[in-house]
Amino acid sequence: SGKYIVTVKDAAGCIKLDSIVIAPIVCNLKIDSTKIKNESATNKKDGTVELFISGQNSSYKVYNGTTQVNSNKVTGLTKGSYKFKVIDAKGCEATTDVMIGNLSISKQNVLNVALFPNPMSEQLNVSFVANNNVSLILSGISGNVIETKNVSGIVKTSFNTSSLSSGVYLITIKDNESSYSYKVVKE
Repeated sequence: SGKYIVTVKDAAGCIKLDSIVIAPIVCNLKIDSTKIKNESATNKKDGTVELFISGQNSSYKVYNGTTQVNSNKVTGLTKGSYKFKVIDAKGCEATTDVMIGNLSISKQNVLNVALFPNPMSEQLNVSFVANNNVSLILSGISGNVIETKNVSGIVKTSFNTSSLSSGVYLITIKDNESSYSYKVVKE
């Protein structure tokens, strides 16, 4: 972006000067949230991630790592860590890291986990269905516990993250038998 002077010279040697202004590209592209469906059993390949995208300049492309995918909903995933990138028509980019688990938490006692927005600023919303009592734990990446909530049933709760420093945090859902953690980012 900026102001530029353009010089044009024709075959007869006549010179014409003109100026042009190129406006900056405004990038508001964001991945507001992700909806994660964990793999139902090891190597079942039925995990899904749906990206909720805003601020794009017209069309956009979604990448799972370096592989372009056909939509904002990616299916056929197995347990593991995934990096998604969205690039719009003007070259603006947004990325998010997602962890897919399998539903080993007490034989599928936690379903339909959604964490949003990710990245977060003032608060992190968490929703899922827990078929028994589970602990919902917000901690630093090193494991230091910031806040714990004991929940069950249809869970829709939030954590106030306004006082947290920028960085990576974990949301862990834990029952008596096992646990699973998701990465979230504070801007």
